Amino acid sequence: MTPRELLDTAWDLAAMPEERHWRAAAHQAYYSVYHLACQTLGLDPANDYAMARHQAVLERVEKSYVGSARLYRMKQSMRRLRELRVRADYALGAPVTLREVRDAVRRAEDILAAPS
Repeated sequence: MTPRELLDTAWDLAAMPEERHWRAAAHQAYYSVYHLACQTLGLDPANDYAMARHQAVLERVEKSYVGSARLYRMKQSMRRLRELRVRADYALGAPVTLREVRDAVRRAEDILAAPS
């Protein structure tokens, strides 16, 4: 799997008619950016999860020198994507709207499409 494939799955899920699909789309959109961030930062979550913990990656992205449009967009949107993913995955009583999910998928698309 690649970040692009994760995001393509998010697009597919966001087009589905029910909230359960939208929650999965929010999850996939965030993970597409998380894995791209790991690649950008030279981290391998499969072999060194301690260095690639979500909070650690987010903090490294937010503290990084902005040397590319992609990193700039990550800095702007990654925390928001993560917050929606956490709500979608864990706060089952809290609504996740199609509007939020479409916004998240578009943000992830902007990040993946940006020059590195």
